[in-house]
Amino acid sequence: MGSRGMELSEIKMLCDAVNAAQFISEEKSFQLIDKLFSPLSDYQKEEIRNLIQKPSENKADSKSIYYADIINTAITQRRTIRFQYYEYNEKREKILKHNGYTYTVSPYAAVWNDDRYYLVGYCEKHRDITVFRIDRLANISLTDHPSKPCPKDFVLKDFIAHTFKMFCGESSDVILKCKNKHMKAIIDKFGDNIDTIGTDRQFFCVKVKVELSPTFYAWLFQYQGEICIQSPQNAIDQFVQMGETIIEVHS
Repeated sequence: MGSRGMELSEIKMLCDAVNAAQFISEEKSFQLIDKLFSPLSDYQKEEIRNLIQKPSENKADSKSIYYADIINTAITQRRTIRFQYYEYNEKREKILKHNGYTYTVSPYAAVWNDDRYYLVGYCEKHRDITVFRIDRLANISLTDHPSKPCPKDFVLKDFIAHTFKMFCGESSDVILKCKNKHMKAIIDKFGDNIDTIGTDRQFFCVKVKVELSPTFYAWLFQYQGEICIQSPQNAIDQFVQMGETIIEVHS
């Protein structure tokens, strides 16, 4: 391919990303991949087609792309959006939350995280910046009302780090004691700009900011005590209480 075009490896990587993205419907995935294939010869197309991974089995429906379009327009034009939000009942049926309540949101960003697309914005119902999965939106519409300005101290990068990695809880600095072999897991979760307090032949301690939530504690459980909380005490107490509840339920 020419120097101004993409390399085959780059096209293959983008095709894999499209197929892996659960937010992009299967139909839209095929359309996007066809566009990526447009500058290729028939031989190159066949070569890449045999290498790219199969689409995710949990693809969203085609409305998600349309909803993302409305959200991006609202962000650009600084207007609010209105929508309903659905979940699933025990029969795997879609049901609208809160009896079909219509949310009004000032959108600030559309964020891709863990193969899902999320709306981040100020929700009038919650009176706070809130996260919604875009593939769970229903009956979305763009209003003529101006959106609430994004707070000057709001940093999207920090919000993503705290909210998406450790969902919904009190933000707190936590000291973790970890076996040395888990340094990679700590960096994968919190990044390499972490504050390591001390190390020895077996353990190191690290100070991280997290949301004290069931998601954080569930992440800890998988390490079976090889990553444990040193402080603060309220985080230790909550973690122990969660463990006791699990034991009680299963005893």
